[in-house]
This record gives sequence, structure tokens and C-alpha cells, in this order.
Amino acid sequence: MHQAYSGYLYRELRNEDGMLKLSDFPAYVGDEHSFYGPAVWNRVMKAWENETGDLIFDLFRQTYRDAARLPAGVYDLNAYNRFWYDQFGTTFSGVNLDADVIADAAPAYEIEITESESDGTVTFAVTPIQNVPDTVVTITMHLNRPDGVEDAGFELEPSGSVITRSVDPSLQNITFTADASIELVIYKPFRFWLHQLRRSEDAAERAAAAEVMAFFTDDPDLQLALNDIIRNEEDPEVRAGLVRAMAALTGGASGTEQMFMNFLREEPLTIKLAALEALSGYSGNEEVQRMTGRTVQTATDPDVAIAALKSLRLISAEADFRDFVRRLMTSDRQPAVKAAALEELFMAVDPQEAVALTDPYLSGSQPYAVRQTAFNLITANAAPEKTESVIRAFILDRDPRIRHITFKAASVHLNDTAYRELLQTRRPTEPDPRVWNR
Repeated sequence: MHQAYSGYLYRELRNEDGMLKLSDFPAYVGDEHSFYGPAVWNRVMKAWENETGDLIFDLFRQTYRDAARLPAGVYDLNAYNRFWYDQFGTTFSGVNLDADVIADAAPAYEIEITESESDGTVTFAVTPIQNVPDTVVTITMHLNRPDGVEDAGFELEPSGSVITRSVDPSLQNITFTADASIELVIYKPFRFWLHQLRRSEDAAERAAAAEVMAFFTDDPDLQLALNDIIRNEEDPEVRAGLVRAMAALTGGASGTEQMFMNFLREEPLTIKLAALEALSGYSGNEEVQRMTGRTVQTATDPDVAIAALKSLRLISAEADFRDFVRRLMTSDRQPAVKAAALEELFMAVDPQEAVALTDPYLSGSQPYAVRQTAFNLITANAAPEKTESVIRAFILDRDPRIRHITFKAASVHLNDTAYRELLQTRRPTEPDPRVWNR
């Protein structure tokens, strides 16, 4: 649960238009090779984001918003405990890291490659990250040259090592092959990654290189190289990585939006989603606003429509996005898209205003997905009196699914006296026993 909360925070911090930004935080100082060092942290957070999707993050979005409104500063445990108590009515008992999670994690090493062209050497700095065995592990290193590939054994020491070796001046790239049970985090010079992106026959290797390109946006050769590569690349995952790299390179600059609008017209889904992520950087661009708005209204895949909603929120004025959501809610769009629109509305406008705008969608005439989302958003953001009145009204709803989420909300938002009274009066008359299952 703690990792999922952190994963949501990680995702929001990457969004430069979010309530919090990475730049608001001091630089990380500490043991960068510990289990929670930057390399592993980024990998863990991205894994949570990729594997769990939006569902788990919905559980944390609203308390995150409240935390974001705390005055700037560093909070000690007592101050955080007061915040926690205000939110949940219980004291904060701390976070327990499941030792089994760490014990079951695959052995992982970081290999940082640097080269010295002046003396024709390459240096490998190997650092153990987690769960490394006590013995030396041998993997295969591939040295790519114009005349072929030379394979050599490469030893991973339990305590780490720094190895410098002479290499042929024509060396173009270095890659590694390891047993599937071993994870490698590789850092290497731009020219190696670029060669891998251009020449590797393995689509997974090209996709990895494409994702890394976003970290080399200061290189003057990058844009021409990406333009050339993306014209000929056919693999959708690689193309999506290239779109994200181009987005990092262009940074929402005026005149570059058409490229991403063209990508939005491509198949498959992964490229459309990457294009929409890129278009979220064009704040105030009316042409991009129109296209993302049309995508919300016409996309046959709900995932595309929902991604377009997120981008539209980030590039639109608050009043414009509020009006767009109001119109969307009267359309025939899928319930999942309408539910996502309500969530984005709460991210766009003041929560109390969003509560008032969302209240009509509690109606029994709305699809369950819309009612469920409206109920959860309102009870998490409304004033206590409003929250209690909604709970007391919807514990009598005709839909047992709504009564079920109302019961769960009551256990969180009502004080002990009100909650016990609700149980005593409603439980004996509830016809569906599933309603009371937590």
C-alpha cells in the first residue's frame, strides 16, 4: 500500500503541470546504491505504475491532494500523525516493509560504462543493488564492432568492482546477456545507445534504447537521429518510445505539435497513448485542445479517450475544461470515460466546486461506474456534513453495489457514534448480506 501511494506520487511529480513538481523537492542525498536508491526506486515506481494502472491510484488521489495543500516545509512524525488522524480518525502506525518482498526480489546489479577516447579504454563500475549472491556471477558481454560481435565473460563481484580494459577504437556498442533470474541496470554513453537503437535486430533492445533517448536531449545530434530512425522503425513499442523521446526533446515548443498529432492517428494503442502524453505538453495550444477534445468524444477505445481527457485537462484553462466535462457528461460516451471525466474534474478545479458539479451524477439514472466514482469523489472531498448526508441517503439506495460502497465509506468518514448507530439501524433490515462484506 505504501509503495502504491509512492507510485502515485511518483507519477504526479513527473507531471510538470501537477500540484507538486520534482523541482519543489531538494536533491536526494544518501546511499544511491541502497535498496531504495534512485535506480531501484525509479524501477519499482515504474513497475507499480505499469502493473496496477489507475485503479490502485484512485485509492490515494484525494489524500494526496490534501497533503499537497499543507504549508511548505519539512514535517516530523508528530505533525504527519496529526494529518493522518484528521483524515482517517486513527493514529498513524508506520509502514512495515514486507521482508518477503525483498527476499523474493531478483538479484540486481548496476553497470555504469564510461569511455576514455584519449587512451582507448572503457571502465565498468559494477554496483550490487539487491539480493546479490555471495559468489561471483558470470554473464556474457557483447562488444559490437563493424566487423562483428565479440563475446566475452564478465564477472559480477558480490561487493562490486571497477574494471578498466582497452578496447578496439571501432567499438560501437556494449550489451550484456544474463540469466533470466538476474536484473541489470545499464548506464552507458549516448553513442552506444544510439547504435543500439539504429542497428540492433532485437526489438526489445531497440525499445530500451528509445526510452533512454529522453535523457540525452542536450545532445545536438539527437533530433536528426530520431527523425531518421522513426521514419523506418516499424515495431510499435519502439515507435512509442521514440515518440516519448521526441516529446522530451521538443518540450511543447510551438510548431512541433503537428508531429504528435500525426502520431495520434496511428495504430496501435501504444503509439496513440504516447502521442497523447506528448500533446499534454502544449498548454494553451488551441489546435491541440481541439484535437484532444475530439479524441475524447470519438475514440472507440476507452483507454485512448481517458488518456485524451488527462491531456486536455493539462493544456486547458480551468473554466474551459469544466465546461467540456459538463458537455461530455450529457453525451453517449462510455461510462468509464464519464467516470474518468469526473476524476479529472477534481484535479482541475477547487474540490468544493467539483463536489457541487458532481452531485447530479449520484442520480440513480446514471450508470453504476459514474455513480460509484461520483460517490467516492464527493465523500472524499465534501465537507463532513455533506459527506454524512450522502452516506445516510445512499445506504438506502436501490442498487446493492451502491449500498456496499456506502457502508465502506461510512466506516471511514463517520465518527464512531454515528457509524455504530448506522449499523444498528440498517444492518437488521438489509436484504443482501454481501452489502456488509468489507
